[in-house]
Amino acid sequence: MSLAGNHLTVDLDARGLERRMIHAQQIHGLVAADQEASCPAFADDANGNGFVGLEEGKRVYGGALLALEPFPTVGRNGRLDWDLTLNVDPGELRSLERGVVLLRGGSVDLDGTGGAEYEPDIPVACGKIEPLGARASERRKG
Repeated sequence: MSLAGNHLTVDLDARGLERRMIHAQQIHGLVAADQEASCPAFADDANGNGFVGLEEGKRVYGGALLALEPFPTVGRNGRLDWDLTLNVDPGELRSLERGVVLLRGGSVDLDGTGGAEYEPDIPVACGKIEPLGARASERRKG
């Protein structure tokens, strides 16, 4: 992600996704100004079905703050290499900086019958948004 004025450019690269399906991406965050969103762990699977569903994960990553749309359809190789530029309100940026990017859509056997079906809302990838300067200073320390 990069920001120039009020233009937010997002470059997503993901592999192993469900082919020829639409995959939604959104920036999620927590409401409280002092809280950082995080990606869920397997322990956040409250119903024990082996997947951390969208609602289960909201406790740690919060609600959707910004949809990265239009949502793309993944090609036949299961890879998403996608760029998007959005206009954002500068007042929203502080909450976005404390958020995560959530990628959704995958085939799963949610009912335990052995037949996997495409579930557009099942989270399949999550990444914490971090300022590049913070990562660079961590590398210098280590």
